[in-house]
Amino acid sequence: MVPVRDNQLETAVAKIQALNPYLEEVEYLITSKNWGYLQGFLGVFSEQEENFVDLIDGLYPTESPADKSSREAMQYEAQNVFLALDDLNTASRYKRAKAAEKSFVKLALAYDRFLKAGGLVQTYDPITSTEPFYSSIPDSALVYDTTKPPELKDNILILKGPDKGRTGRLIGVIKSRQEAIVRMDHNKEVKLLSLGDIAKQLDTPPPAPAKS
Repeated sequence: MVPVRDNQLETAVAKIQALNPYLEEVEYLITSKNWGYLQGFLGVFSEQEENFVDLIDGLYPTESPADKSSREAMQYEAQNVFLALDDLNTASRYKRAKAAEKSFVKLALAYDRFLKAGGLVQTYDPITSTEPFYSSIPDSALVYDTTKPPELKDNILILKGPDKGRTGRLIGVIKSRQEAIVRMDHNKEVKLLSLGDIAKQLDTPPPAPAKS
Protein backbone atom coordinates (compact mmCIF):
# COMPACT_ATOMS: atom_id res chain seq x y z
CA MET A 1 0.00 0.00 0.00
CA VAL A 2 1.54 3.31 -1.15
CA PRO A 3 1.14 6.27 1.28
CA VAL A 4 -1.28 8.92 0.01
CA ARG A 5 -0.40 12.60 0.55
CA ASP A 6 -3.01 14.93 2.08
CA ASN A 7 -3.40 17.04 -1.06
CA GLN A 8 -3.65 13.87 -3.14
CA LEU A 9 -6.41 12.60 -0.84
CA GLU A 10 -8.30 15.91 -1.01
CA THR A 11 -8.20 15.79 -4.80
CA ALA A 12 -9.45 12.20 -4.83
CA VAL A 13 -12.35 13.05 -2.49
CA ALA A 14 -13.42 15.97 -4.68
CA LYS A 15 -13.13 13.98 -7.92
CA ILE A 16 -15.12 10.98 -6.70
CA GLN A 17 -17.83 13.05 -5.03
CA ALA A 18 -18.17 15.06 -8.25
CA LEU A 19 -19.27 11.91 -10.09
CA ASN A 20 -22.65 11.94 -8.33
CA PRO A 21 -24.43 14.34 -10.73
CA TYR A 22 -23.16 12.33 -13.69
CA LEU A 23 -25.31 9.37 -12.62
CA GLU A 24 -28.53 11.21 -13.41
CA GLU A 25 -27.14 12.22 -16.79
CA VAL A 26 -26.11 8.63 -17.51
CA GLU A 27 -29.62 7.44 -16.65
CA TYR A 28 -31.14 10.08 -18.94
CA LEU A 29 -28.85 9.09 -21.82
CA ILE A 30 -29.80 5.42 -21.40
CA THR A 31 -33.51 6.31 -21.35
CA SER A 32 -33.14 8.45 -24.48
CA LYS A 33 -30.87 5.82 -26.11
CA ASN A 34 -28.23 8.45 -26.79
CA TRP A 35 -25.45 5.90 -27.03
CA GLY A 36 -22.79 8.22 -28.43
CA TYR A 37 -22.92 10.72 -25.59
CA LEU A 38 -23.25 7.89 -23.07
CA GLN A 39 -19.81 6.56 -24.00
CA GLY A 40 -18.31 9.95 -23.16
CA PHE A 41 -19.97 10.15 -19.75
CA LEU A 42 -18.87 6.62 -18.88
CA GLY A 43 -15.33 7.65 -19.74
CA VAL A 44 -15.47 10.23 -16.94
CA PHE A 45 -16.02 7.39 -14.44
CA SER A 46 -13.39 5.13 -15.98
CA GLU A 47 -10.74 7.85 -15.75
CA GLN A 48 -11.07 7.98 -11.96
CA GLU A 49 -9.57 4.56 -11.19
CA GLU A 50 -6.47 6.07 -9.56
CA ASN A 51 -8.60 8.34 -7.39
CA PHE A 52 -10.66 5.37 -6.19
CA VAL A 53 -7.41 3.65 -5.17
CA ASP A 54 -6.14 6.79 -3.41
CA LEU A 55 -9.34 6.98 -1.36
CA ILE A 56 -9.17 3.34 -0.32
CA ASP A 57 -5.53 3.61 0.78
CA GLY A 58 -5.67 7.18 2.09
CA LEU A 59 -8.84 7.14 4.17
CA TYR A 60 -7.96 3.94 6.02
CA PRO A 61 -4.14 3.71 5.97
CA THR A 62 -3.38 1.59 9.04
CA GLU A 63 -3.42 -2.16 9.65
CA SER A 64 -5.95 -1.89 12.46
CA PRO A 65 -8.94 -4.27 12.18
CA ALA A 66 -11.30 -1.32 11.63
CA ASP A 67 -9.20 0.19 8.83
CA LYS A 68 -8.67 -3.17 7.14
CA SER A 69 -12.39 -3.91 7.24
CA SER A 70 -13.23 -0.48 5.80
CA ARG A 71 -10.63 -0.85 3.05
CA GLU A 72 -12.04 -4.23 2.09
CA ALA A 73 -15.57 -2.81 1.91
CA MET A 74 -14.42 0.06 -0.30
CA GLN A 75 -12.34 -2.25 -2.52
CA TYR A 76 -15.33 -4.53 -3.02
CA GLU A 77 -17.63 -1.69 -4.07
CA ALA A 78 -14.95 -0.07 -6.25
CA GLN A 79 -14.57 -3.37 -8.10
CA ASN A 80 -18.34 -3.48 -8.55
CA VAL A 81 -18.27 0.06 -9.95
CA PHE A 82 -15.78 -0.89 -12.64
CA LEU A 83 -17.47 -4.20 -13.43
CA ALA A 84 -20.73 -2.32 -13.92
CA LEU A 85 -18.94 0.24 -16.10
CA ASP A 86 -17.57 -2.55 -18.30
CA ASP A 87 -21.04 -4.06 -18.66
CA LEU A 88 -22.56 -0.65 -19.37
CA ASN A 89 -19.93 0.12 -21.99
CA THR A 90 -20.66 -3.18 -23.72
CA ALA A 91 -24.41 -2.60 -23.59
CA SER A 92 -24.08 0.91 -25.01
CA ARG A 93 -21.70 -0.22 -27.74
CA TYR A 94 -24.26 -2.77 -28.94
CA LYS A 95 -27.22 -0.47 -28.13
CA ARG A 96 -28.85 -2.93 -25.74
CA ALA A 97 -31.26 -0.85 -23.68
CA LYS A 98 -32.34 -3.51 -21.16
CA ALA A 99 -28.77 -4.57 -20.45
CA ALA A 100 -27.77 -0.92 -20.08
CA GLU A 101 -30.56 -0.31 -17.55
CA LYS A 102 -29.49 -3.31 -15.45
CA SER A 103 -25.84 -2.27 -15.55
CA PHE A 104 -26.76 1.28 -14.56
CA VAL A 105 -28.56 0.04 -11.45
CA LYS A 106 -25.47 -1.97 -10.45
CA LEU A 107 -23.30 1.10 -11.02
CA ALA A 108 -25.57 3.38 -8.97
CA LEU A 109 -25.73 0.92 -6.06
CA ALA A 110 -21.98 0.24 -6.01
CA TYR A 111 -21.08 3.93 -6.21
CA ASP A 112 -23.51 4.83 -3.42
CA ARG A 113 -22.15 2.04 -1.20
CA PHE A 114 -18.57 3.09 -1.92
CA LEU A 115 -19.35 6.63 -0.73
CA LYS A 116 -21.01 5.29 2.42
CA ALA A 117 -18.13 2.91 3.19
CA GLY A 118 -15.72 5.83 2.95
CA GLY A 119 -17.86 8.31 4.88
CA LEU A 120 -17.99 10.45 1.74
CA VAL A 121 -21.73 11.12 1.50
CA GLN A 122 -22.07 14.88 1.11
CA THR A 123 -25.70 15.43 2.10
CA TYR A 124 -26.19 14.90 5.82
CA ASP A 125 -29.73 13.95 6.79
CA PRO A 126 -30.41 14.70 10.48
CA ILE A 127 -33.78 12.90 10.35
CA THR A 128 -33.24 9.19 10.95
CA SER A 129 -36.93 8.36 10.58
CA THR A 130 -39.96 10.24 9.26
CA GLU A 131 -42.44 7.76 10.78
CA PRO A 132 -43.04 9.84 13.95
CA PHE A 133 -44.31 12.68 11.74
CA TYR A 134 -47.07 10.38 10.48
CA SER A 135 -48.01 8.80 13.81
CA SER A 136 -51.23 10.82 14.07
CA ILE A 137 -51.97 10.92 10.34
CA PRO A 138 -54.04 8.12 8.76
CA ASP A 139 -52.47 6.27 5.85
CA SER A 140 -55.44 7.33 3.74
CA ALA A 141 -54.02 10.87 3.82
CA LEU A 142 -51.11 9.76 1.62
CA VAL A 143 -52.01 10.57 -1.97
CA TYR A 144 -50.75 8.19 -4.67
CA ASP A 145 -51.87 6.17 -7.68
CA THR A 146 -53.98 3.24 -6.47
CA THR A 147 -54.84 1.97 -9.95
CA LYS A 148 -51.46 0.49 -10.94
CA PRO A 149 -48.14 -0.43 -9.34
CA PRO A 150 -45.03 1.65 -9.97
CA GLU A 151 -42.89 0.80 -12.98
CA LEU A 152 -39.27 1.48 -13.85
CA LYS A 153 -38.48 5.21 -14.04
CA ASP A 154 -41.69 6.17 -12.20
CA ASN A 155 -41.65 8.79 -9.48
CA ILE A 156 -42.65 7.04 -6.29
CA LEU A 157 -43.94 7.72 -2.78
CA ILE A 158 -42.70 5.67 0.17
CA LEU A 159 -45.60 4.33 2.25
CA LYS A 160 -43.83 2.58 5.14
CA GLY A 161 -40.63 2.53 7.13
CA PRO A 162 -38.16 5.22 8.21
CA ASP A 163 -38.58 7.11 4.91
CA LYS A 164 -42.38 7.16 4.97
CA GLY A 165 -43.76 10.11 3.02
CA ARG A 166 -40.54 10.75 1.13
CA THR A 167 -40.29 10.60 -2.62
CA GLY A 168 -37.86 9.18 -5.13
CA ARG A 169 -37.44 7.56 -8.52
CA LEU A 170 -37.65 3.84 -9.21
CA ILE A 171 -34.41 2.99 -11.03
CA GLY A 172 -34.45 -0.79 -10.70
CA VAL A 173 -36.34 -3.85 -9.49
CA ILE A 174 -35.03 -7.15 -8.10
CA LYS A 175 -38.03 -9.35 -8.88
CA SER A 176 -36.67 -12.45 -7.14
CA ARG A 177 -36.58 -10.55 -3.83
CA GLN A 178 -39.49 -8.20 -4.51
CA GLU A 179 -37.18 -5.25 -3.88
CA ALA A 180 -37.19 -1.79 -5.39
CA ILE A 181 -34.04 0.22 -6.03
CA VAL A 182 -34.91 3.86 -5.43
CA ARG A 183 -32.89 7.04 -5.79
CA MET A 184 -34.20 9.42 -3.15
CA ASP A 185 -35.19 12.94 -4.16
CA HIS A 186 -33.99 14.75 -1.05
CA ASN A 187 -30.38 13.54 -0.94
CA LYS A 188 -29.88 11.36 -4.06
CA GLU A 189 -29.14 8.32 -1.88
CA VAL A 190 -29.79 4.94 -3.52
CA LYS A 191 -31.86 2.61 -1.33
CA LEU A 192 -33.21 -0.92 -1.46
CA LEU A 193 -36.87 -0.98 -0.40
CA SER A 194 -39.64 -3.54 -0.43
CA LEU A 195 -41.83 -3.21 -3.53
CA GLY A 196 -44.83 -3.34 -1.23
CA ASP A 197 -43.65 -0.23 0.61
CA ILE A 198 -43.73 2.12 -2.38
CA ALA A 199 -46.42 3.48 -4.69
CA LYS A 200 -46.51 5.40 -7.94
CA GLN A 201 -46.95 9.14 -7.57
CA LEU A 202 -49.94 10.62 -9.33
CA ASP A 203 -49.09 12.13 -12.71
CA THR A 204 -51.35 15.07 -11.90
CA PRO A 205 -52.39 16.29 -8.44
CA PRO A 206 -55.90 15.39 -7.29
CA PRO A 207 -58.53 18.13 -7.69
CA ALA A 208 -59.06 20.42 -4.75
CA PRO A 209 -62.25 19.72 -2.78
CA ALA A 210 -65.19 21.87 -3.82
CA LYS A 211 -65.97 24.77 -1.54
CA SER A 212 -69.31 24.54 0.21
